[in-house]
Amino acid sequence: MIEPKTALEAADDAETPNEAFMFVSGRIYEQSGFFITKKPIFHIEIRLLDEQGEDLMRASGIGEGTASPIVMDRKLSNLQRALDGALQSVSLVAVETLTLPTSTQRHALTSYRHRST
Repeated sequence: MIEPKTALEAADDAETPNEAFMFVSGRIYEQSGFFITKKPIFHIEIRLLDEQGEDLMRASGIGEGTASPIVMDRKLSNLQRALDGALQSVSLVAVETLTLPTSTQRHALTSYRHRST
């Protein structure tokens, strides 16, 4: 177990990653279906970023409301159905982790670029 004082010291250390930022966005759009029916689609995306702005987690979900003929039903209950479906379908999206070059590799790359020009 981490001692409380140690945890506080680690939180003050600029070299120790200790912050994350969460962004949640949602979008409703209309989808045309079979024989002039239209329904609301709700797309939700959740991103969790570290201090450098790199993805720690990415999740996404899509939900559908009830289809209606000619014009999309914009009643609150139908939009709520689409939102509920989106939240229930949220699943993690694979995040590719990028490996950044070490300072020695960056120096060697910079030196190579200067020599080759």
